Amino acid sequence: MAELDILLLPFFDEIFLELDLGEQRTYIDLLKQEDTELWRWFSRKGKPEDPSLAALVEKILDRVQP
Repeated sequence: MAELDILLLPFFDEIFLELDLGEQRTYIDLLKQEDTELWRWFSRKGKPEDPSLAALVEKILDRVQP
């Protein structure tokens, strides 16, 4: 989904290297999720069960929607 790329690619380009190793791994895990799940999470219609994924989704959203 192009909408997801608008969130994820700039975050990767600008923030990824500043993340600790655990968050970098979580970001990679995030990219393995189905687009429909990602869309649900990023549109705040649901939340990942995994606390690490949930925290990263919030971090990404906070970056674009402070």
